[in-house]
Amino acid sequence: YTRSAATELGPYGITVNVISPGAVQTGWIPAELEKEIAATYPLRRIGQPEDIAKAVTFFASDQAEWITGQVLHVGGGNRM
Repeated sequence: YTRSAATELGPYGITVNVISPGAVQTGWIPAELEKEIAATYPLRRIGQPEDIAKAVTFFASDQAEWITGQVLHVGGGNRM
């Protein structure tokens, strides 16, 4: 869907991208489960909301004006 939307909206100067987050510490993950999940990530921690916000800020900035139709995995390397 992302690539189709990017193709359709590109002529209007609109970029379309997706952020695919890993586990994020939002208070719903029990502490013991958080430790287990973090141990499976190369960076050995659960993401923070700020980690996702940085990716959103980048995609919304002029620095990303030539990026469209992409999926950015923001998950501490859990998809490697």
